Formats: sequence, C-alpha cells, structure tokens
Amino acid sequence: MGQAPVRLLVTLAALACATSRGRAEAPTDLGPSAVEAPPPGFYRDAEGREFQVQFDLNQRFWLGLGYRHTFFEDQTDGGGLALDLGFRVDTLSVDTRKKTRWRILELDLAPSTNGRLRLDASLMRFDTSTLGDRPFLALTTFIGGPARHDLYLQGGWWMDLLGVELREHRHADPSRALRLRYAALGAHWDLWQDADMTSFVRVRVGGAIDSRMVDDEVAKLSLTPLAALEGEFCFDDAGFHRLSMSAAAELELAPLASADLDPRWRFDQRLAYEVIALAIDDQPISLRLEGRATRRDGIDGGDASGWELAAEASLRVSLWAPPRDLAARDAARRLRSGHADAPISPSGSPR
Repeated sequence: MGQAPVRLLVTLAALACATSRGRAEAPTDLGPSAVEAPPPGFYRDAEGREFQVQFDLNQRFWLGLGYRHTFFEDQTDGGGLALDLGFRVDTLSVDTRKKTRWRILELDLAPSTNGRLRLDASLMRFDTSTLGDRPFLALTTFIGGPARHDLYLQGGWWMDLLGVELREHRHADPSRALRLRYAALGAHWDLWQDADMTSFVRVRVGGAIDSRMVDDEVAKLSLTPLAALEGEFCFDDAGFHRLSMSAAAELELAPLASADLDPRWRFDQRLAYEVIALAIDDQPISLRLEGRATRRDGIDGGDASGWELAAEASLRVSLWAPPRDLAARDAARRLRSGHADAPISPSGSPR
C-alpha cells in the first residue's frame, strides 16, 4: 500500500514529460499550410528568412552619386561627379480618386573638370491629380449597339516653393548667374493616367516669380510663364523599372522692378530610366541613366545663348521604400471599370 502513491507520482511525471515533448515537436509535424504567409511585398525563402521584393520608389528618401559628362555649344566639354538627393511621398485618397505628390529638399549638384558648376535645388514641390466624380463629357456610340462612354476630368494643380538655379563658369566674364524662384503655381491636365495614377502623361502650365542676379549686380525681379509635357511610368508590379521624361519651356519676361532685362528663354528636356539592382537590409539600390538637353539665354551670365547636352550614370540608395500598395491599385481599377463593390480601408486598400 505504501508504494501506490510513489507509483502514481512516477506515472504522472511520465505523462507530463510525454505531453511537453509532444508540444515541443508539434510545430514540426504541421504542414506548410499552417505557416503564415509573408506580408505583402515580402518573400520567405526555404530557410524561413523574410525579405522585401517589391518597392514603391514614390515613397522614399534617396541619395545618388554618379558621373555626368556635359557637352557645351562652344565646343568644350567636361565631366565630373554628380550628387543628387531628395524626399518624395505620394498618397492616394481613401476613395482612390485623388493622388497627392510631395517632393521636398531636392538637390542636384554637378561640378565639372573645366571650371563649370551646376546647382539646382528646391525646398518643396507639390501637385495633385484628381479623377472627377461626375463625367466631364459623355460620348454615345451607335455602332454595334448604343453604348455610352464617360470621360472624367483628370487634372489638378501644382505649386513650387523656393527654388535655386546656379550656373558658374570660373573662366568666363561674367562668371556667375544665380536665379531664385520664390514661388510658382499652375494647373495640369492628365492626358493619360493608370488606375492609381502612379503612371501618367500630363501637360502642365503656370507662372513663377523669379529674380536673377549676374555676378554681384542687383537682383532683378521677373515674371516667368511656363509650360511642360511630363510623364512617369512604372512598368512592373514590383516597382523595379521606372521611366520619367519632361520637356519644359519658360520665358523670363520684363522684370517687375526695372525695364532693362530682355525676355529670355529657358528650355529643359530630360529622359531618365531607373532599375533596382539589389537591396541591402531591404533598402534598394538602383542604377539610373539620364540624358538631358538644356538651353539658357545668356548662359553663365553672358549675352550668348547655347545648348548643353549631358549624360549621366549614377547609383541611388533609397531609404524607406515600402512595398507598392497593389491592393489599392486593384481597388482603383474596379472603381474605374464600374465594379467598385469592395469597401476601402483608411489606407486606400480593400478591407
């Protein structure tokens, strides 16, 4: 009788050990379906490591370093390192009908081996694109049966605040031309845009208040009407391939404070392709190729006018580049196709 409690304790201890061993081994007996899927935009390899495989380059801080070679109309050329940086945030409204783009603290600096310096910077650039709730124009076709085609107002407005353009040539007289852009404002019309307005082609028009100073002369205030054709394209869901282009023209008119400044034209055409090559700790590094053609009346502060052609190859490190919100993109597609029956979450994605 005295051994019965001992045997009971031994039996209970054995059962407890078996139960704990079974719990420890339980996860290895579960099939792959029991493992949670990685978050959207991430991938899990065979060893269970998660890493990001989709990137939204419209949501990032970037720092780029490369080489730029410039050819000038006076038959000279020069090259050197080029540095660029900036911060961009694009947001899509809850109903996916409005896209807002912010570009903050952008800098483009390019010293050249032939004594020339190019600096472009801006404090803030803002624009918004809107898909109207009501049709702007309704077209009815009768070939193959009556059908109505609604056209919506696709456009918005834009604003630039505090821009700087510096052109310096140490071997010329005058040697430095500085233009300050205090503010610019206008509207744009989207000729084409994809569902979530990540890709678009648009015409932008407006005006700016500038001042220009050559060497140490007094700054001259001017009004500058401008127009541009712009486009941005993202070619894949992962966000690896991007193309941007712009063709802009500006006319610096008689200044507000004096009458001794002739109208001057400025032209700026750019084409750039960017592809993500690799990522370090989920921070993408991309290769960017850009070609540009610019013309300034009175380049380097002088009276001559001429074109500058430049080619650049650079590497960009992008910080805080989250995955693309493909769910919001799909919701926008359903909205435009007339089948927006899925509720939208505050982030712009279907619930």
